[in-house]
Amino acid sequence: MKEAWEEFRKVNKFNLREKEIVRRLFRDGEVFLRVFVDRVEGLVKIRFIRASRIREPVDKSFKNASFGIKTDPDDIETPIEYYRCGDDGRWLETIPAGEMIHLKILSDADQKRGISIYRVCAKRLRQYEEWLEDRITLNKVRSAIALIRKVPSFGAKIKDIRDESASSRYGSGKARVKTPHRGTIITASKGIEYEMLSAKINAPDVAEDGRAILLAVAAAVGFPEMILTANYSNANYASTLVAQNPFVREIEDWQDYLSSFYKELYERVIEAKKEAGKLPMNVKADCKVDFPPMITAELEKMAKAYEVLFKYKVLSKKTWRGKMGLDDDIESVNLQNEEQDEVYGPPMPSGHPNQYPGGSPGAGGGRFAMPVAPVNQYGAATGDFYELMRQLVEALQENNMDRIIEIGEKLDNLEHGMREIIEKVENSENR
Repeated sequence: MKEAWEEFRKVNKFNLREKEIVRRLFRDGEVFLRVFVDRVEGLVKIRFIRASRIREPVDKSFKNASFGIKTDPDDIETPIEYYRCGDDGRWLETIPAGEMIHLKILSDADQKRGISIYRVCAKRLRQYEEWLEDRITLNKVRSAIALIRKVPSFGAKIKDIRDESASSRYGSGKARVKTPHRGTIITASKGIEYEMLSAKINAPDVAEDGRAILLAVAAAVGFPEMILTANYSNANYASTLVAQNPFVREIEDWQDYLSSFYKELYERVIEAKKEAGKLPMNVKADCKVDFPPMITAELEKMAKAYEVLFKYKVLSKKTWRGKMGLDDDIESVNLQNEEQDEVYGPPMPSGHPNQYPGGSPGAGGGRFAMPVAPVNQYGAATGDFYELMRQLVEALQENNMDRIIEIGEKLDNLEHGMREIIEKVENSENR
């Protein structure tokens, strides 16, 4: 099954295609993927169809069809077929619903088409662009006149003084006043004054107006201000952590939405292989979709929590690697190679002869220290152990990483106490 999925990813260049799926989904509000199946080899290929091509044909009409999609007359959520048209709107072909995967966002279940994410912020984006254009135009006007020369004369005399300062680089009728270069020293005649003008752009007066527009855009799309504008001047470390939390939840919500797409696609890939005889018919096409953590702090917390779960045999190595985004087969081979190299490598740290780095003293061989079996042969209380294990499973079901780490520390303390009791009993018997 894994080989079938990897083959599908390679043939469809899925590492790039899945990024384009998300881009089209947010840009157009929907994605149409046509599914092609090789019945002999069981190979599945997917290809994009532009959303603008799925529409009502101008040269044909279909019953119970609208927006290019025909649905069940009694259930609008059940599509029957899609109509692909050319650029001129004429009908090209009818595609059965079984050959199409249609993703749509920001729309109700009984709506046939999706809505672009730009719909909620398009007006504000246009206003921000106009605001920038207005500021640029205003700044050009305010900075057009840089110097005023005051001459106590009238009429023809002023014209003569102006012509003396005119540049000779231009033809008749296009003379311009020479602009002083850097470091120019002006010797003013009696009665002539020079006044330097300030641009008076007053940018701080309207800076908040532009920021208010950007904040409206950020609120519409669910992005923190610093991520949308790449400007962290209005954020400190504490406010950044607070702002990223709802943003992370927003992204996780989109991941949850896309996980159903991955499950459907995986099922189609496996079912195609089964129908072609490449996989046994009793193979289940179910899968679980896990996305890697978005925040480094959460990654560290998850790693520690999974270590606790693995140590107390609640979690397997394979699941742990999958949760951390690692390939189990590759890591197993790498570990085997490392273990072979360690045969000729440096000796293990002091302690137990087979103790691995990070293992507890007295623990058996293995890369991770396993807990002492809670046998009550020395009078050690095991009720607390089983209660903590029950709480550990509950915390895993709730996906509460902080609680898992907390229970793991209690289990370690309990294990340490049990070892001390065992050592005392053994020492007393030896005496």
